[in-house]
Amino acid sequence: MFFLRRRRVFIGECDGQAVYYDQQTGEALAAPKSFLLNTEGARKTNAYIPEMVIFFMAGGPGLFGFFSAMSIGVYNWTSLTYILLFWLAEFLLLIAILERGLYKNVRKAQPTTEKIFHYAASHNLMIGEENFDPAKCSATIFRIVRWIMVAMNLYSIYVIYHYIQSFGQPIELNQDFWGMGLIWFTIILMYNQNNPIRLVKIMKLYSQGKVRFKEEAES
Repeated sequence: MFFLRRRRVFIGECDGQAVYYDQQTGEALAAPKSFLLNTEGARKTNAYIPEMVIFFMAGGPGLFGFFSAMSIGVYNWTSLTYILLFWLAEFLLLIAILERGLYKNVRKAQPTTEKIFHYAASHNLMIGEENFDPAKCSATIFRIVRWIMVAMNLYSIYVIYHYIQSFGQPIELNQDFWGMGLIWFTIILMYNQNNPIRLVKIMKLYSQGKVRFKEEAES
């Protein structure tokens, strides 16, 4: 379950494999990557994610919630319920897509070499340093993520409170309406699926020689 503490943590990809770190055994692992996983091309494709979400929601509860809310036209308890359903569908779909992309074959993961682990870590989108040095990965910036997550939670509460205070007024299709599911998704992404603070801690273990690797095959 992705809401529980994750044992195997995604590090990156290398040569058609998704690379992980097992927090219980301290091993570096690799498994065949999902076709959804492409960190090398992610910067070019991330812009299309919102359109993908809207497309995939077209036949599901998200669309039902959207049109049900629009048919009511004003904020009230019923329309708010439908809006929450719309946000929940958006959130769950994004979680499912990323979970399948990062962890589809994680149970098939086998011990891998330091060379593969190093490449995957150095090409992780949250690190992306040309002169990669795991000992110098700082958690300072990533700790800011915690405060961002807190701010996102507070903002979510504020938006719902604002909607309640707006009962009787027409529903507005603004950025809050379209983006709340994305905010919830980002919170879970940073907390569990690709936690930057956890990644920094693993890099510190790596720099200290505490990650176990499969021995390189002699040529």
